[in-house]
Amino acid sequence: AGFGAGFGAGFGGGGGFVLPPFLLGGGGGGGSSSPGGIGSVKHAEKGNSEELVEACKAGNLALATELLKRFANVDSVDRKNRSALHAACRHQRAPVVRLLLEAQADIEKATGDRLAWRPLHFAAQAGDLACVQLLLKTSADPCAANAEGQTAAVLASSHPEVQKVLYRALRATVGQ
Repeated sequence: AGFGAGFGAGFGGGGGFVLPPFLLGGGGGGGSSSPGGIGSVKHAEKGNSEELVEACKAGNLALATELLKRFANVDSVDRKNRSALHAACRHQRAPVVRLLLEAQADIEKATGDRLAWRPLHFAAQAGDLACVQLLLKTSADPCAANAEGQTAAVLASSHPEVQKVLYRALRATVGQ
């Protein structure tokens, strides 16, 4: 089974969110008190968590996992209205991107600023082939343009391998 398998039933009959199995497993030393580690989580989150965005930006997979276990909103945003997935893609954090995608982050969420970038735009501009491929496998739209009319393929102009993958995805999408 590919990544993401088994997560389609994440919202159960009780109306509440059911944690995906990868978040329910033990391990990871929940009692750690090292700075920036899992022990630095202050309280259980119920909504937006800028701490999640920062953990994803830094590539702190353990902290991001713990925050999601504590019900941080997977689509949390920072003060610039950029999501945890935007941050992970911009800073080339493929393992964190995988975690967020498995937790059903919004792959088409545009930034809340005048640029309206999506996660695929950030990954493309960063030249992160792994993040681009993860997003495309999760059905990110390669045709989506930002507010300036640029697709991810255009934004990847400094990264020929990434741009090639994105143009291939564009052709496949347009050919459907």
